[in-house]
Amino acid sequence: MRKPYAKTVQKISPELSVLSPDNIKAALENDIKLSETVSGILAMSEHASRELIGSTSVAAYRRVHEVVTSTLDRLCELARTKVEEVSRLLVDLSKCLILVKYQLARDQLSERLSEALYTVVNFVVEKVKSKASDIIDVVNRARTLLDALAVLVYEYS
Repeated sequence: MRKPYAKTVQKISPELSVLSPDNIKAALENDIKLSETVSGILAMSEHASRELIGSTSVAAYRRVHEVVTSTLDRLCELARTKVEEVSRLLVDLSKCLILVKYQLARDQLSERLSEALYTVVNFVVEKVKSKASDIIDVVNRARTLLDALAVLVYEYS
């Protein structure tokens, strides 16, 4: 079992820099950066992919992916029809953040994968809180990133 707050110094594969928090946030803001990030994710070597995925199982990722993407889909639909009610989904988005951390604590998700997922969902939360006008674009980009990560999990888990 992982010790709380324990940090281990590990050499990180350079390919994993595509999933740094700053890079993820940039990808969620811009279609070109999103395209570059998805290409980087899909082009990861088997070694880097396995380093990212760790012991994450397909079933564990699928559970998180389904909850998060269904919340994002509802958010997108609300943003198209009832923009003033988008903030109602902040509780559901918060539950997604909890789920990611919970699955990490249960060792169902790797630390690197959970960090990427958390960054994506948290960025969407901040956009919803700020009532950003580009929320639909951000949500669509978030969904794309999550789907790209799913490809790696299904391929290398």
